[in-house]
Amino acid sequence: DFQSREQAELVFRLANLGVSSSVILPKDRESCIKLLERLDERMEEARIRFKELVESRTSDGHVQAQLMEVLERWYALGKNPVKPGVPL
Repeated sequence: DFQSREQAELVFRLANLGVSSSVILPKDRESCIKLLERLDERMEEARIRFKELVESRTSDGHVQAQLMEVLERWYALGKNPVKPGVPL
């Protein structure tokens, strides 16, 4: 249960980025909106830079998509998640 639609939207956005740990959320709507806007701006700026980097390294569209996915995940989470049963 969320205190507002804006809080639920923020949780939805974080989940789509792969965040699955416990987080402290703003309680008021305005703070949730501001945080969501800042998060979206930051991710878009990162995507633009990542796209430039990826395109400068390979012209293979499939490899570019894979690299973008890894870079976005690392940027959002700070590391690549370890899958259970996969040796390090």
